[in-house]
Amino acid sequence: VAATLFLGGWQPLLIPLPSYVWFLIKTYFVFFIILWIRGTLPRVRIDQLMAFGWKLLVPLTLANLLLTALLRTILVGQPQSVQIGAFLAANLALFIVTAIIYALATRQKLQPQPTA
Repeated sequence: VAATLFLGGWQPLLIPLPSYVWFLIKTYFVFFIILWIRGTLPRVRIDQLMAFGWKLLVPLTLANLLLTALLRTILVGQPQSVQIGAFLAANLALFIVTAIIYALATRQKLQPQPTA
C-alpha cells in the first residue's frame, strides 16, 4: 500500500522495466526502510511510553496551547512578520525550558540513591 500511495506504484522512474518489476522494487524498498527503522530504534515498554506522554508531552502541549492563545490575544493587529517572530521565539523558549526540565529529570534518575 505504501509503495502504491507514496512511491507511484508501478510507474517507472528512470530505467524502462516492466511495471511489476518497478512495483516489487518499490515494495522491497519500503520493507527495507521499515525493518531498518524498527531494528535501529530502541524498544520502549508501554509503561515508559505512557509515563513519557503523561509526565512530559501533555504538560508541554497544555503550555504550548496556553502560550499560543496568550500571544494570539496580545498580538492582535500586529503585522504578520511580528506575529511569526513572536511565535518562533515563544516556541524556542518553550523548547529550551522543556529540554532543561528533561535533562534535570533524567540526571536525577541516574544518580545513585543512598542506602541506609
